[in-house]
Amino acid sequence: MKKTAKSTQDIKAIKAALKLDGTIFTLKGQTTRERNEAGEYVSVPQRYKTSMHLMAVGEPTPVHSIGQDHWLSSNMNVSKFGSTKMSLYSFTPFGKRFSETIFYSDITIVSVQEQPTESEPVTQHTDSQPVKTA
Repeated sequence: MKKTAKSTQDIKAIKAALKLDGTIFTLKGQTTRERNEAGEYVSVPQRYKTSMHLMAVGEPTPVHSIGQDHWLSSNMNVSKFGSTKMSLYSFTPFGKRFSETIFYSDITIVSVQEQPTESEPVTQHTDSQPVKTA
């Protein structure tokens, strides 16, 4: 099997998409089991989703994290978006920090969530839910 390399433009597009909130992607070699239409369990690529929040300590700073694409997943924080890879970290229940590295060349973007435009600003509501204002 011949390995195809991703171009520099592809790597830049993947890196830019991962910095957006709600991007769904798969990783090479990561699979899970799901039922198909016939009710049989089959192996499918594991889907991951990005999230981005603003940490408001002083000047607002974006905080990025990545987790599995389902409601009961735990996320890993992104410590660095490098030129060819990104570094992730999290903590065990006992407080020990552990790290992982993901190469952009191993990522396939499934979908990118549309982001609010300049004409649709998002403001923070009193119950911490984003609300679009006109």
